[in-house]
Amino acid sequence: MATGASTCDLAILLIDARKGVLDQTRRHSFISTLLGINTW
Repeated sequence: MATGASTCDLAILLIDARKGVLDQTRRHSFISTLLGINTW
């Protein structure tokens, strides 16, 4: 995820309505923020 996101300007996070926010979603959000992706 970090390799592909390193050249991105925009992130789209999908959250499963049944399962809610998973640990993986939280990690991806955190990594996106670390890489400077501030547009959601």
